[in-house]
Amino acid sequence: MFEKSEKWGTALALLTTAIVSAFMGSAYAQERAPIVEARGPLETLHPGGSSALEIALSWPSAQEPLVVYAPEIPDFDGGALVFSGMRTSQENGQTRVTCRFTLTPNRAGLLHFPEVTLPYMPAALVKDQAPLPEPTFAAHHRFEDVEVAEANGARGVWLGAAALGAAAFAVAGVWVYRRRGVPVTQSGGPDFQAMLHETRRHRLDGDFYHYFQSLTRVARALGAAGNDLCARLERRTQEVGYQGTRPADEELDGWLRDVEHAIRKQREENPLT
Repeated sequence: MFEKSEKWGTALALLTTAIVSAFMGSAYAQERAPIVEARGPLETLHPGGSSALEIALSWPSAQEPLVVYAPEIPDFDGGALVFSGMRTSQENGQTRVTCRFTLTPNRAGLLHFPEVTLPYMPAALVKDQAPLPEPTFAAHHRFEDVEVAEANGARGVWLGAAALGAAAFAVAGVWVYRRRGVPVTQSGGPDFQAMLHETRRHRLDGDFYHYFQSLTRVARALGAAGNDLCARLERRTQEVGYQGTRPADEELDGWLRDVEHAIRKQREENPLT
């Protein structure tokens, strides 16, 4: 009899905990839910063309930071919507995480967007957890329907001319891209100067996720000499991409110095690179 009562007491305690947790989660979602803003396609859309879209989550910087997960995008008829990156910024006492998307329509007509889900969690609930736990909160947004115009002959001529121009530029040998977006010099080695220029541009834009992605590409291009640095940068890239915090300037400078040091060391050991 006592054992049965104890089991009922344990079950009741677990049920009470679940109810309290659900209530607290609901209160958090209502009181501290981030503001959702979006920017849709601004230019005329054509089948096969692409356009940039954004969804941003923002909250007071004094509030507990949030960890924003990669967006969930359902398949839909009429095109493809692909997540292309995430950036974090802070301004006027607000933290803002902006998710970027690339839209590519595959036919003309009215395009109906699916609802995009942006999962998130309070940072305190995911601290030092690997892998990240399943998110219990989410923001949602559906872009307004847009009209995709028929492709016309004039645009086809313009695209053809642009393609020829790009081919001529590549043949001229200023610098071209290898697979995976690594620029190379005329001698065939990685163009680290061009890659670091892109890295610094991301930092000036406040796009710290792509800043770390760019540094990771440089480390990867170093080959075996950059393996350890590349592994550390990949981990930090994921942390920056999922957390709504801005890395300190000292950290950004430190990572850049490490990469530049690795490049100099490789050149000293192999002057032909």
